[in-house]
Amino acid sequence: MSTLLAVLGRGVQMLDPDADPTDVKSYAPTEDLEVCKRDPKTQRLSHVRIRVPANDNHPDSIIGGGELNLLAGEALIRDARPDYVVCAYGHRAGYLKPDGPSESEVMSRWLKERSLSYGPVVEVWERNRELSGPSNTAQEFINILDLAVGRDCGKVIIVTVGVHVPRAAVFLNQAIARKIENYGELSPPVLLRSEEVLLAADPEQWGPRVKALRESNSFAENWERETLGMRDWVLDQY
Repeated sequence: MSTLLAVLGRGVQMLDPDADPTDVKSYAPTEDLEVCKRDPKTQRLSHVRIRVPANDNHPDSIIGGGELNLLAGEALIRDARPDYVVCAYGHRAGYLKPDGPSESEVMSRWLKERSLSYGPVVEVWERNRELSGPSNTAQEFINILDLAVGRDCGKVIIVTVGVHVPRAAVFLNQAIARKIENYGELSPPVLLRSEEVLLAADPEQWGPRVKALRESNSFAENWERETLGMRDWVLDQY
C-alpha cells in the first residue's frame, strides 16, 4: 500500500523586497511567529508577501509555522518513508504575485534541498497549473485526497502546526463526507501536529523552540483567527 505525506501550507514570504518576485529562490516558508496584515473593515489577518521581522508583542502577530511544518515533514520522511509527498498542495494564494511561484513550489524546493537518504516522489502544484478552487485549507484537503486516489495511496498522513489542527480536522472530515464515494477506499487519514512530531524525533533539540511557541502571545492571538475560520465553516462562508 502506497503512502502519501501532505505537509500543509502556512505561508511563504520574500526576505528581500528587491529580489526577483518571480524566482522561487526569493521566498522562504514562514517562521514560527509571523506578523500579518489586518483588514481594517473585517479585522481579518492575512499573510504579507514581504517578511516583517518577528515581534511577539505586535498586535497582528500569529503563528506562522511554514518552516516548522517542513521540519516535521522531513522527520516523517525519515521515519514513515512515504512514497509521495506534497507541500501546500493548491494554487497560489492571493497575497503572492500573479507571475510568482506557488507556495507549493517554495516549500517543495526547501524539502528537495534537504539531504535525505530516502527520496520519495515530491508532487508540486506548479504556478501555472489550472486553478483547483479557493486557496484555503478546505480546498487543499480535496486536492490531497484526489491525488491520493489518483496515485492509489491507501494511507494518507497530514502534518501541520498544532494551532491549526482543530480547524484542519473539521475541514478534513468535511472534504471526506462531501465526496465519500471517491474516498471510500482510503484508510482514515492521520492528522499530526508538527510540534509533537519534532518532540518525538528529538526532545532536547526541539523542546525549547516548541515551548517558546506555545507560550507566545502570538499563539494566544492565533486562536481568534482559528475561531473565525470555524465560524465561517458553520455559516458555510469558508
